[in-house]
Amino acid sequence: MGKLAEIRGERCLSQNDLVKLSGVSRSLVTKYESGEKNINKAAGETLLKIATALSCRIEDLIEGKEKISQEVLYRMYCEWRKATEEANEDLDINIQPGSIDCGKPIVREDFSNYVGMEKEIAFEEMLKLERQWEEEHKS
Repeated sequence: MGKLAEIRGERCLSQNDLVKLSGVSRSLVTKYESGEKNINKAAGETLLKIATALSCRIEDLIEGKEKISQEVLYRMYCEWRKATEEANEDLDINIQPGSIDCGKPIVREDFSNYVGMEKEIAFEEMLKLERQWEEEHKS
């Protein structure tokens, strides 16, 4: 039994209950639980919906690892980054794209809350994510 099915069972929820609470399709939940699809490769938004519905951390759902894999963490960073930049565009202040400063504790706290991490991400770890993002988004 995978971690998703185990956690769902601990919460005394059926798959239908999880579908209703999370908004994730039943077929996708079934595929993750059966191992037909790898939950470690799920979209960050999907992981967040499931974790929220189960009142657990995203890292609790990840198979075969005690902590969020770097790949999953980077996908979550990209989603958070996009959402943050879109929110900044709607503000009436001059924030240049790419100016999210991971050196500021409030930025690390915001990302950590978005991901549902138990502890705030370390500066060095977030800096690695920032550098990876910058490398992939060079003009």
